[in-house]
Amino acid sequence: MKQSPYAARRVAALLTMLGAGALTVSEASASTPCRPEWPDPKERPADISTLAPMRMMVLVGATAEVADIKLLKSTGHRGFDRAAMRAVAACKLAPAMQDGAPVMKWTEIVYTWPKRLDEQPAAIVQAANP
Repeated sequence: MKQSPYAARRVAALLTMLGAGALTVSEASASTPCRPEWPDPKERPADISTLAPMRMMVLVGATAEVADIKLLKSTGHRGFDRAAMRAVAACKLAPAMQDGAPVMKWTEIVYTWPKRLDEQPAAIVQAANP
């Protein structure tokens, strides 16, 4: 049985309140791409094993939409940064909860690209909101 978007957000909020650590992007947004695509080969370095984990601050709205993204730490390659930020912008993320209601809040996302091209990029993961 497919979970409704509202139920998925409630579960994510409950896990957040319980301090469950990292939460994956809501299953309710399965039709939304939450997995980055590999950047164009022209934008890739010869050796992707040197890519650093990237850090972003993401402003998540009360209705789970991404309102803004700020790059805190680059992978070291613009194409990979852009691809991950495009994927985050298209996702529905779990909104922060305050007094039982969803609210707009900044959250940090750390994304690490695979070290080999034959691996599929992982889904975007949202840290639990405090």
